[in-house]
Amino acid sequence: MEKNRLLVAGGDVRMLYAAEKLSDIYDVEIIGFDKDKLSSYGNEISESFKRFGSTGAKADVLLLPPVFNKKEFADVCAAMERIKDGGTVLLGVGGEQIEKEAESKGLRHYNYMKDEVLALANAVPTAEVALKTAMEETGRTIWGSRVLVTGFGRIGEILTDRLVKLGADVTAAARKEYDRMKIKAMGVKPSGIMPDRNLLSETDIIFNTVPAEIFGAEEIMSLGESCIFIDLASKPGGIKKEAFSYMKCKYVWATGLPAYEMCFHKKIMDKNHEKIGEMTISCENATKREKILQQKFKKKCAIWLDFLFRIC
Repeated sequence: MEKNRLLVAGGDVRMLYAAEKLSDIYDVEIIGFDKDKLSSYGNEISESFKRFGSTGAKADVLLLPPVFNKKEFADVCAAMERIKDGGTVLLGVGGEQIEKEAESKGLRHYNYMKDEVLALANAVPTAEVALKTAMEETGRTIWGSRVLVTGFGRIGEILTDRLVKLGADVTAAARKEYDRMKIKAMGVKPSGIMPDRNLLSETDIIFNTVPAEIFGAEEIMSLGESCIFIDLASKPGGIKKEAFSYMKCKYVWATGLPAYEMCFHKKIMDKNHEKIGEMTISCENATKREKILQQKFKKKCAIWLDFLFRIC
């Protein structure tokens, strides 16, 4: 029996993993991946997929990345032209423009990142990789560290739980009174969304999960030089642009976790790291780490993939 066709358009290693596994039930084609990203996956997977587009056949399903980049809108629109009438577009966060475009083309759309099961499952590896990033960048244990978690959504809650179990001295900041009571019930110190300056000055690690610019110049100036600020939030991140000039501590732009590429490619504002365009590699043995992380991350992808199997 002829398989349905799936077009996978861009993204990180999760998309390549999904393409590889979904090829058991679909004729799969991938587009929008550069050679470096394909080679980093470990094999030339593009050669194993049928290029059904070359035959003029259209796909039944278009699979887009978990986070939509507005700069890629034109490319996504071009990809949608390759979907048959009545086909389906699977998309993630920030894809409102894509949903409208899909409707105008008579395509169905589904935002898989709004599914509570997937979102919660995705928060677990995100929190784990965030902890790993903190330990690598600080060179110290989580145990005994004074940690601030801003935002108490899925990621913030799971991250707070893991930090407490690792022996950190945790303060969790939340806007809602209900969330602050929940934080207190966990045995964690609650705070409004922005703690006072004294607490900020004594903090060793900040994990921000709030996708809003809540840290201004005064808050950033309060941070000590030994502090590390790990921004897990989607754009625009948690720091106001004008506040970056006052940054004395290390800043890790880690949006997109748990994507493999963000495990070892980070935007870090620190004099000891060499900039490479907008990204830096934070240690000399990055190549070795990349291979190890690649193997581990493929296992993490299974959670995400299980959900895709259910909706495809």
